[in-house]
Amino acid sequence: MADSPEGPTVHRPRLSMPEILAMIANQVDQHSRRSLFLADYAFYRAVRRSAMDTLTSPLPLWHVLQGPIRRDSWEDRTEPLKAIRVFTLEGETTDAQRARLLEYGADVRHLRVVSAGWSAVRMVVVPEPSVFRPVLGRPVTPRLQSLRIGHIGAARVRDNVSLYCAPTLRVLSVDMHASLSPAQDTFMDLLQVCTDLVDLSMTDFILDGPNAQILLVRLPLLRRLRCSYMTLEAISTLSTFEQLDFLAFGCSIPSGTNVSPSPYCFPRLLALEMQFHNPSDPLVYLSDARLPDLREFTLDSSQNISTFDLATVTSMLLICSSLVICRLTISRCTHQHMLRLFRPSILNARHFSGVISSRQIVVLSLGLPFMQCDLHDHDIYSLASHCPHLSEFRLGGYGWMNSSNLTLRSLAYLVDCCPDLQILSLVIDASQNDVVQSIPRPSKPSLLTAINLGNSRISKRTSPVAHVLLRLFPSLASIETPWIGFHHPQYLGAIVGHMLAPSSPLFDLALNIYHLKTGVWAPTPGPSSKVGLAPALSHIFQPPVRVLTLDGKTTTQQRQDLIERGRNVRHLSVASDMSTHDVVVHPRPSVFPAALGAVTPLLVSLRLGHIGVSRLRENMSLYCADTLRVLEIDMHGSLFPPHATLIALARVSPHLVELTMSDYVLDASDARIMVSTFGRLRILRCEEVTVAAFLHIAVLEHLEKLTCRVTTNAPALHRPTLNPFPRLTCLKLYHRDIRHIHPYTSIGPLPHLQEVTLIAIASPPRPTVLNIIPTSPILQRISLYRMEYTPHATRVALDDPHPSAILAIRHFAPLFSAPHLTFLNIGYPLLRCDISDRELHCIVSHWPSLRHLHLGCRGWLKPHNLTMRALASLAENCPTLSDLSIVIDATDTDTAPHLSTSSLNSTLSHISLANSEISRRTYPVACALVRIFPAITSLDAHSIIYPSHDGQGHVPVPFFRRRQADTWIARWKEVQEHISRLRRVGPDVEPLDCLGISAWTAMEKWACS
Repeated sequence: MADSPEGPTVHRPRLSMPEILAMIANQVDQHSRRSLFLADYAFYRAVRRSAMDTLTSPLPLWHVLQGPIRRDSWEDRTEPLKAIRVFTLEGETTDAQRARLLEYGADVRHLRVVSAGWSAVRMVVVPEPSVFRPVLGRPVTPRLQSLRIGHIGAARVRDNVSLYCAPTLRVLSVDMHASLSPAQDTFMDLLQVCTDLVDLSMTDFILDGPNAQILLVRLPLLRRLRCSYMTLEAISTLSTFEQLDFLAFGCSIPSGTNVSPSPYCFPRLLALEMQFHNPSDPLVYLSDARLPDLREFTLDSSQNISTFDLATVTSMLLICSSLVICRLTISRCTHQHMLRLFRPSILNARHFSGVISSRQIVVLSLGLPFMQCDLHDHDIYSLASHCPHLSEFRLGGYGWMNSSNLTLRSLAYLVDCCPDLQILSLVIDASQNDVVQSIPRPSKPSLLTAINLGNSRISKRTSPVAHVLLRLFPSLASIETPWIGFHHPQYLGAIVGHMLAPSSPLFDLALNIYHLKTGVWAPTPGPSSKVGLAPALSHIFQPPVRVLTLDGKTTTQQRQDLIERGRNVRHLSVASDMSTHDVVVHPRPSVFPAALGAVTPLLVSLRLGHIGVSRLRENMSLYCADTLRVLEIDMHGSLFPPHATLIALARVSPHLVELTMSDYVLDASDARIMVSTFGRLRILRCEEVTVAAFLHIAVLEHLEKLTCRVTTNAPALHRPTLNPFPRLTCLKLYHRDIRHIHPYTSIGPLPHLQEVTLIAIASPPRPTVLNIIPTSPILQRISLYRMEYTPHATRVALDDPHPSAILAIRHFAPLFSAPHLTFLNIGYPLLRCDISDRELHCIVSHWPSLRHLHLGCRGWLKPHNLTMRALASLAENCPTLSDLSIVIDATDTDTAPHLSTSSLNSTLSHISLANSEISRRTYPVACALVRIFPAITSLDAHSIIYPSHDGQGHVPVPFFRRRQADTWIARWKEVQEHISRLRRVGPDVEPLDCLGISAWTAMEKWACS
């Protein structure tokens, strides 16, 4: 084997998974090894290759594998967590490797067994539990303290429990849904192995009375219990656990059944979390409960229940009034767009009287979006004075646009009475100027850095409100509303949705706060899902800049600053305020004097998007300059006729090189203006160009690329007298019918044409399109496809296509005059190639430089005339072919070609075979592919088949046809596996020697062994 340019080729020995894990263990110190988390997942061969690639990284292995890790509440936070997640991989291990793994597992304290989709951090590979079956008499991790078994798919929970659980285990979390055995059997196995548990969590499991009794006997040390569902009988049984201090469960009462409450008492329970689906369930569980030491109570509804009304909340608050509650959270997951369906419920001061009487409340959170609080300032003062230790205070109401009775005085009362307040969410009315002026300075300023104002009302005079907020919260750095939220250490604004206009008072409030804190006016944030917050105003014009028009008034100094910073702008993009992609805020053109001229005198590229009612001519006169070379403009946003807009554009920027116009039809009159003004134009893209306009722009001497849609009523074309498009190299046309293309492609010879693309817009395939393609001696790329694959309205039979949809060799004849063709893509999905192996050999012999060949035909299930010999012809005639998509008939394995070594293709590594037919004997096909294309590593097969649907024009596909296509795809996957195995065998095996009938049986047995 020849050496590579970098040096001789080194054959890296294949490492087993235990050796990989041993390498990790050798590079981790003893203390970090105890905090190692393992993820147990049975995955595919592709992950093995990725694990091997990880080992070839230039970085140290431990550095490559480490990353952030999420802690759970039950984990020990005192130990540093080095993030390693490990998969399981099928395979065999030797006794020495198994002994090394057992030695490694002796120091593991915390183990996490989850699926690959559980975390996005880097993962490595470890053998599955089956490799330890000879030593299952003792656990692999004898010192394990905490174990979490997540949703591990087909892996058996019982196997993992017997493999890892040890007498030292104290914390266990298991997902019962992942178990192949019944949940009851898994539950019994857990209690037999783990007898000293202190913390137990069970997901997707219903704990009833008998199981609770077993739990009581088997786990005498249990203190924390979580379960997805618990019955009332189970709750009553668990109440005898005197040491239980934490309980989390979901209510399990079948709908439509009447269950009477039963009394129970948890004498030492400190925290209770309850999740319910029916609004009456919490009352049944808690009406006769005695919880004397309860400190934390969380009630959550995971369903959108419209009947969860005021009565339920009132009952919960009354129940809590008899408890020594410190943390009270009542929340519900509800989408805001559904809130208008519900009628708001109103909470007043009397509902909170019982809860705040204990003076122990630390967290009071009512996250009910449909609940409105009818409170006044004196109610908030009473609540805050009775809760001096309050650290989190949330009152719902995000979904309602009702006016609140609370004012800024409520914020002042909370600051004075609750010095430890860290989280605040409240809806107020800040539109009363007299109240704003009467807010005194607090005795001790709050350290709060973020507040949530919900749908708070505010007037247009935001500066006084900003002064009050900074007086109450000097460290304020974030204001959140349902549609506005900004988190940044330096800037205070980011419009994260187009539901709130940038000129709203809340946005102005953020700008005023920023000015008061920094002394700088108008930070320019904007909605962006990628870049986050926008830079400050001093950096707004650094290229590339995406701007958003914004209403507002600016002072003379601010306007002058914008003009000074615009002098260095090179690239600018103006979009509308309804855009949600990569835009920042910039004042609209009306804030500049009309006589200023171009604000950006050095501008090179400008994009004017769909800017709504903003005037395109104003923007062009504001930004366009003589230096402008690239312009993209949406004519639909102009209030003026497109003809007038084009004249204005020609007046301010006559030296354009690239022009793109959307929502615009170029006619003959506009084409004459374009030819007379933009003589240096090289790239032109237009929504639609008429035939007459096409004749006019044909005289542009420098035009190299043209993209447009042909008109639907194209008349006959008379060839111009002059040489059309003397330098055109790329032509892209959109069409609804190929008959509309002919007037454009018959304009005359195009000697410099190198690339042609014809895109059909929901039109049926017609092979005659190859006859109207303009050709040239240097033509290199031809691409024909359709924008959307939707079957034609006329029902076409799959097995008997119409003659107009069959591609024959005669249709390729006009393309033989392009000997330098390197790219041919015929992507019509319902176009069938009716050519034989010999005809394909004749076709590709005209294109020896072909690199990409795509013959689409994905929609047909009828066997094709092309066989494996067609692939041999491609390899023989096109040695540089690197991308191939074709449909063949691979059922006859005895006709596999025998090629000489000189005719092999060494560049093609992937082939797409669509819905090619193949027999059960997949190994000879794999041998032939490896022989024809020695560099092949992968292949794919797929079929686009639409099910029957009456009245929608879909192609009816019988069930047996769909099943047949799925069978072929499965067989091609077997071919892929054989190819991977043959490439690992090496060059000593001659694959084609086994294509005979006699040798096939022996080789098939070898491949399947």
